[in-house]
Amino acid sequence: MLPDFPKVKKEVSNLLLKIFKSFARQEVGFFSGVAQTMQHEGRKGSYSTMEGTIVNNDYQKMEVFYQIKFSEVPTMTFEDVLKILEEKGKEMGDQMGKYFFKTVNQTINKTGNSVDAKGKPFSLDLMYKTLEKMEIPFDEDGNPRLPTMVVNPQVMEKIKEIKEKEKIENKYEQKHKQLIELKRKEWNEKQNNRKLAD
Repeated sequence: MLPDFPKVKKEVSNLLLKIFKSFARQEVGFFSGVAQTMQHEGRKGSYSTMEGTIVNNDYQKMEVFYQIKFSEVPTMTFEDVLKILEEKGKEMGDQMGKYFFKTVNQTINKTGNSVDAKGKPFSLDLMYKTLEKMEIPFDEDGNPRLPTMVVNPQVMEKIKEIKEKEKIENKYEQKHKQLIELKRKEWNEKQNNRKLAD
């Protein structure tokens, strides 16, 4: 009978799972910072929105598959294992990222916060129109916590061009200040109402 090392096997298994999850998080990108909650039982979940609405949701099945032949095991190195974990971790992360975007788009459309560009290219007008529909929180020092933009590389290049042009023309500085002050007022009113309710 061959010796068994259950403690070592568990430690190695946990390490490999940790590496796999790290590759998945890298692929998810922006959404890797989203808070996670583990549900130990049940097939469905629910959450409460900031407005107090209870939303029921079904879980999305995500899986990756890889088969190792018994004949490959004796010559397999740790580097080979890492390559497999990277490939499958990124595959899992890709599935997660697509699901996150799908869920966010559904929520935005449901709440009426989507902005239809009607085929027009990205512009500062379009960006401010989007920001006007959003809630912008402020920190204790009164600084706005502006949202993170997630765009494809082509749009990113366009944004860089627009920002460089704006540095020269400076057309939107006043509009930016007005927007921030409007959002600051909205935020302060909401915080004051919350204190009264508490």
